[in-house]
Amino acid sequence: MEDRFGYGAIVRAMRPEEREEMLGLLLEAVAGEMPAGAEEEPPEACPRCGCPRTVRRGRDADGAQ
Repeated sequence: MEDRFGYGAIVRAMRPEEREEMLGLLLEAVAGEMPAGAEEEPPEACPRCGCPRTVRRGRDADGAQ
């Protein structure tokens, strides 16, 4: 696919300072669209019992997660 008029061509035509500014603007836009807490790592263990192996969206035979 030839990229004569696409985003790649636009970026290649920019000066380095313009590219850096564009990158900053894009990162801000993406960060603004992410839900709160999305950048956090998932917990290492179950917050209730501390077990390192958790079952997501599921329960065992006793009804516990």
